[in-house]
Amino acid sequence: MSEELEHIDSIFSEKLKNYREKPSENAWDKLAMGLDQKDQEQGKLNRNNKGKLGLLSITIISSKRLKLLIQIIPSILTKKKRKKLSK
Repeated sequence: MSEELEHIDSIFSEKLKNYREKPSENAWDKLAMGLDQKDQEQGKLNRNNKGKLGLLSITIISSKRLKLLIQIIPSILTKKKRKKLSK
């Protein structure tokens, strides 16, 4: 029996080589609806990601400006003190 099944792959491959199954219209409709739904979900994700990216950018820019102000304020204060002392 095992000798009979030894070449079963090639037998099936040869017999079914040119076989094509035509999907039903219902199958195509379900596929199209699924793809449309997936596209809509991707669009929502992209919009949400853009908003989050915008907030992150604003936060980063604000923190950099704050850090810059923290570095500059002491020098501004010392300049004001110098002006008062020179008067």
